[in-house]
Amino acid sequence: QGPDPRKPVFIHCGFEFPHTPVLPPAEFREKFAGLMYKIPGLAPEERAGFPPQIEKAFKNWGSDHFTDAEKQQMVSDYYAYCAYGDSLVGKLADGFIRYSEKQGRPWLILYVCGDNGWKLNEHGMISKFLHYDNDLNNPVIVVSSDKKAFPPGKVVKDFTCFVDMAPTFLAAAGVDISKPEYQYLDGRDLATTATGALRPRDYIIAAGELFLGNEPI
Repeated sequence: QGPDPRKPVFIHCGFEFPHTPVLPPAEFREKFAGLMYKIPGLAPEERAGFPPQIEKAFKNWGSDHFTDAEKQQMVSDYYAYCAYGDSLVGKLADGFIRYSEKQGRPWLILYVCGDNGWKLNEHGMISKFLHYDNDLNNPVIVVSSDKKAFPPGKVVKDFTCFVDMAPTFLAAAGVDISKPEYQYLDGRDLATTATGALRPRDYIIAAGELFLGNEPI
């Protein structure tokens, strides 16, 4: 019968892509076959400047032992896998919007890549885990029936954080997160970030622990 139409509906759907092993379906792999990519190179002076932690990472995840053809296939398969994931997200989003509009209800979709980025031979490595820009940055896309709160096509480059997800969901469901009982929330409603209602953050904190073998770095 579906969810109770008298109450807000919250759906969490997590796809694990792109992630190793990178195995795109044949139909998507074929779409990217034959494309050639400019593979980043590792300059000797950059390698010479690696601190001990990065040098350890390079020894584990360096891509210098792959052939040029293997690197091309690696990048092609990664993008094909991303395209496959995009198609699944599209089906899910379209279905949820159709359901919401059939119910005559407002809706909000928050799409976030919740893991690290992934190096495709940048800095001579195939991995995530480090504090380069392409390891840390994660896209967040918000689409809503409320076009004033989230204008279509608007790009916001202010800092956001994963702690902003829950306040955004709650506010969209009609919860007044300014009340004292919600002061434990560390984040902010992303609608306030998108509209500029709040002063942008000066910084965010990225924290984590990485183990290589038995040694944390």
